[in-house]
Order: sequence, then C-alpha cells, then structure tokens
Amino acid sequence: MAYLILGLLMIRNLTIYDIKNALEKKISPFYAASFGSIQSAVKKLLGNNYVGFTQKVENGRNKKEYFITGEGRSAFLAWMREEIPVNKFNNDVLVKIFFFGFIPRSDRISLLSSYISRLKEEYQAMDTFQAKTGSANVPEDLKEIYNYQMSTLDYGIQGTAFEIEWYETLLKKIQKEEI
Repeated sequence: MAYLILGLLMIRNLTIYDIKNALEKKISPFYAASFGSIQSAVKKLLGNNYVGFTQKVENGRNKKEYFITGEGRSAFLAWMREEIPVNKFNNDVLVKIFFFGFIPRSDRISLLSSYISRLKEEYQAMDTFQAKTGSANVPEDLKEIYNYQMSTLDYGIQGTAFEIEWYETLLKKIQKEEI
C-alpha cells in the first residue's frame, strides 16, 4: 500500500480522500483499500520521511495535501526496479467454492448468481471508464505513465470477462447437477 501511495504522489499531490478516490477509480480492478489502511500507510510514510504535507483551509475545513519527498521518490524508484515477484493466487471466492460441498445446491446457485451479477456490474463500470478515459487529453509528459495505467485497466477488464465466463460455466454445471 505504501508504494502504491508513493506512486500516486509521483504524479501529483493528494489528500487522503484524493488517494481513496484514485484507488476506487483507477486501481480497483486489482487493488482495494479502506480509509483506515490508507491512513495507516500514510502515517508510516510520514514516519519514514517519504512524504510530507501542507495544510490549508478549504470551505472551512482543514485539509492536508500530501507530497512525496526526495527520500520517498528514491525509495519508490528503488522499489520499482526490484524484481517483480510471482504472487500466489489469492481469491476469497475460490476458497468458498472449494467448500461449496457443505452447503445446499440452492445456496450455491444463489451465491454464484449474485456474484456473477456483481461481476457484470464491475465489468460494465470498468468498460465505461475505459471508454471515457480512452480519449482523455493527457499532457505529453504523462502519456507514458497514462498508457501503462490504461494497460492495467485493460487487464482488469479482460480478467473480469474471464471470471464471468468461468463462473457462468460453473453455475451451469451446478444447475444441471453435473457437479
């Protein structure tokens, strides 16, 4: 989470709410975070002197806008140059399916149908976002960054499409009592 925040701050200064918003709009296909986890990470980054902040009053409210320090920039770039690890595939849905044999068939069908419906909503939201941002007027100095960000969105869209197809196939097998 800390390096994700540093990466966002490499682009521009942000408040905690801006960070949360960026995560929800741009990074949600592959990463989710709560305000608490963001605040905890920012506190750690402040402690390491990787970020600083300025305070201002806006609409009668105090706002802290965070920026990346030179130390934070160095730490982020060092992390970016580290070898990319191969992660184990962690998926809460598959854990539940692993144990589906313990619940009635009707519950399996209901749970999967609901999950597929939510996946389709997520797919539609990402697809719509991609269509809107695909024609964005991006400053020349940010185009390369933007192109990689759009690549991760494409990964999310393709991954979600695969998931929908896979879970629909599983649902059909359950409905036909083939599994």
